[in-house]
Amino acid sequence: MSSRYKPATDKSRIITIDLAKRNSDKTVKRKCHCVTIEGQDYQECKNATFWSSSKSSDNYDEKTPFPDGTGDVKVATGLFGETATAILFDLEVDLGYREKGDDCDFLVDDEKWDVKTAMKKGIRPNIMAKRSPIAKYVPMKDRYIVGFIQNHDLVGQTVEVVMVGYFNREDVEFEELFSSKKYPKISNYDVYFSESKPLVK
Repeated sequence: MSSRYKPATDKSRIITIDLAKRNSDKTVKRKCHCVTIEGQDYQECKNATFWSSSKSSDNYDEKTPFPDGTGDVKVATGLFGETATAILFDLEVDLGYREKGDDCDFLVDDEKWDVKTAMKKGIRPNIMAKRSPIAKYVPMKDRYIVGFIQNHDLVGQTVEVVMVGYFNREDVEFEELFSSKKYPKISNYDVYFSESKPLVK
């Protein structure tokens, strides 16, 4: 059975948000797509996370199941972002799980795209460079679509994904790396949401 899926609905609107600027207490306003994932699209993302319940906590974060006790809300966050991207660009999304990961989330005109979705609004998208201090660098993609979850109604099973912008490979590959306090072994590229290129023209 194919794991590729074409989102059933297209429910999005344009909103304006404030984004933090680097080395400044000022913000910049950005028009963004806010995509609502609900109904069949929400269920497809939720169902695609069931694999996570069988994984060892040594390799995965502590699970955050949905209210019915199934799946994993944290894993679904990335799938919601991928589904929102598929809606905006009229693409099919691959919701399947692969033990060693995917080469990319989307292949668009021979470009490899990855979608990075934060569970809440912050200052940086998490574009991973290395999984540990001694690991090899994660192969880079041609484009990174970045966004975050704005509202998630777990009971009503609807979620809003704010798609902030995108980075091309050359925008991130020479940036410094940083590690968060929560995940000190993982290194991400030090880029800000406000430095991404807008998706809304």
